[in-house]
Amino acid sequence: PRVLLADEPSASLDAAGEHAVLQAVLKRRGRTTTVMVSHSLAAIHAADLVVFVEEDGGVRGPGSHESLRELSDEYGELYAQLRENADSGALSEQ
Repeated sequence: PRVLLADEPSASLDAAGEHAVLQAVLKRRGRTTTVMVSHSLAAIHAADLVVFVEEDGGVRGPGSHESLRELSDEYGELYAQLRENADSGALSEQ
């Protein structure tokens, strides 16, 4: 497809399943525009651009993961929480 919309495509998958989904998306890079809603650290890090919607509806981005960490305290807090969950084994980062 030329455009792929994915809403939490790996939400209920184990680490291997999440990795397979992300690899399939990455194989299409350059040929398909992908818009993905995700709380996955692996997906966030693999993204060319990240857009973050804050709790109050404000939008930050587009930008890189690093630039959004600097622009939005809320994004930084969410990332830290996801990172903590990944480190504790609740989530898996590829």
